[in-house]
Amino acid sequence: MSLLRLVAGRRGVAIVAAMSAAAALAVPASASTIAGGGTLSGLVTFGTGSVPTVLQNCGAVGWHFDSSQGAPPYNGLTTAAVLDIQGETYAGGVHISGDGSSPSECTSQGGGTLVVNVAGTAANGATLSCGPLHGIYERVAAIVTIYVSGPCTLDNHGGTVQLIAGGDLNPTSGDGVFTPISAADFAGSWFGVVPS
Repeated sequence: MSLLRLVAGRRGVAIVAAMSAAAALAVPASASTIAGGGTLSGLVTFGTGSVPTVLQNCGAVGWHFDSSQGAPPYNGLTTAAVLDIQGETYAGGVHISGDGSSPSECTSQGGGTLVVNVAGTAANGATLSCGPLHGIYERVAAIVTIYVSGPCTLDNHGGTVQLIAGGDLNPTSGDGVFTPISAADFAGSWFGVVPS
């Protein structure tokens, strides 16, 4: 069994992975052995509704996240370090996208369901493809936490994984006080992938 610890901060993520060789050999062939993590940033745009101001009632929203968009320095900085204990590794950029919805978003809090997809090709030719990953998100003020799970493949090895992510929403269109928020950078963020 692997131990994965993420230490998150605005300047990046340190990934500490410790594995017991005996435990690694005991993993059934059908179990996912993909684990890792990295930095995460991008742009959230609200296509249905928007996050209301503090004086407005909560409302339903629909949104889209794209790691290749956003204001500098946040766009294009999503990177991953992924290890498969069967010998495959992935280190490099990934594209992460997601679509979510909530029946009730307020300025102070929100939450709902989402679907996430992850894809990338590393410099060494390794390919990573995860998704669709289904789950939930929770938001308190600007802090967002995401919990999703689903299929993931690193080269020819695959299985079911859990992806957990967190970070800050920084409004880029609207402020939530005087005008509703219709877009925000997702920054200072991290993600981790563990076998499910």
